[in-house]
Amino acid sequence: MTADGPAPVPGRAIVRAPSPQGLHARPAARIVDVARRYVAETVLRVGAQTARAKDLLDVLSLAATGGTEVVLEGHGPDGADAVAALEALFARFHAEG
Repeated sequence: MTADGPAPVPGRAIVRAPSPQGLHARPAARIVDVARRYVAETVLRVGAQTARAKDLLDVLSLAATGGTEVVLEGHGPDGADAVAALEALFARFHAEG
């Protein structure tokens, strides 16, 4: 437990889809590229929808618009590392505008 509430769960993070276009083809391809570097099964969740991060069509099917909450989850031996890399990628998306 931290001063701000429960400690974060390794292998899980909450990010926002890049603005203003959301998860269109270019950022989706970058997500797939990063996810494929890891053994972990990594998924993205938007509401009730789930997409495998290593599958471009799955990621695109989320149709996440800019600012939409996206939950990242990594399952496997390097799941926390995969999620951290994807979280950093989403931060770069926002920095790039």
